[in-house]
Amino acid sequence: MLKRANEVLRELYARRSGGWGRVLEAGGGSHVHFVVPEGASLIALDISHGQLLRNQATTLRVQADVGRIPLASGSIDVVVCFNVIEHLDDPRPALDEMRRCLARGGVLVLGFPNRASLKGLVTRATPVAVHRAWYRRVVGKRDRGEGHHDAFPTVFHPSVSVSRMRAWLDGAGFAAPLFALYDGVAAYGIIGGGWKRYVLGAGYYAATELGRIASLGRWQAAASDVLIVAVLAEPTESSDRARDAPAVPAGAVP
Repeated sequence: MLKRANEVLRELYARRSGGWGRVLEAGGGSHVHFVVPEGASLIALDISHGQLLRNQATTLRVQADVGRIPLASGSIDVVVCFNVIEHLDDPRPALDEMRRCLARGGVLVLGFPNRASLKGLVTRATPVAVHRAWYRRVVGKRDRGEGHHDAFPTVFHPSVSVSRMRAWLDGAGFAAPLFALYDGVAAYGIIGGGWKRYVLGAGYYAATELGRIASLGRWQAAASDVLIVAVLAEPTESSDRARDAPAVPAGAVP
C-alpha cells in the first residue's frame, strides 16, 4: 500500500508546474516512508529530541508538539503524518494544525491503524508493556522499550476512526484520491517470522475470518490500517495572510 501511495504522490507532484517548496514530516520519527518532490525542503517535526536526531533524511528538524506546529499558515506544500495520531490524547488539534499549515492545493498524507479492526481492538485492550513485548519477542525488534526505540502508548481517541476521518476531510475541504483500508499486519510483518508467523498468523487470520462471517461481511477485521492521500481543495482561512512565524523557527534542532 505504501507503494500505491507513492504512485499517487508522484502523479500529484507531476501535475504542478510551479514546483513544490516545503514538506513537513509531522511526527518525524526516524524514517521517511513516502517520496518527496524533487527540490523540496524536508522538515522533520517531533516532540522527541531523540527521535529527531535519528532522522537522517534532513537537517531541518523542529522539536515541537504536532498539536501546536510553530510554522506559518499556508507555508507547507506537503504534510506527512504516518502512525502518529493514534498515540495522541486528542488528535483533533493536530489535524487542524496540519490543515492550517498547508497551502492551497497542498497534499496531506495520513496513515494510522484502524481502531475497529481486530488489531485495533487488541491494541486498545492491552497495555503498552504488552506491545513492547510483542515487538521484542515476536516481531524481532529487540530495541523496543529502549530509549527512543520504543512502542509508544496507543490512545486511539474516537476521532481516529474511518467514518470520523472521512467526515473531517470533507469538512476541512480535502479531496482524497486515495483512501484505503488494508492489511497492515501482513504489510509490516507484525506477526513475526519463521514458525511464529505460521502459528500466530493462522490464529489471527482465523479470528478475522470468523468475525467477517459472524458480522455477515460487515466487519473488516483484517483491514488493520488506513492510508490517505488528500489534496486541500479550498484555501485555509489565513492562507492569504501568513503568520509572522518563519517557516523554520529559531528553536529548530540542529
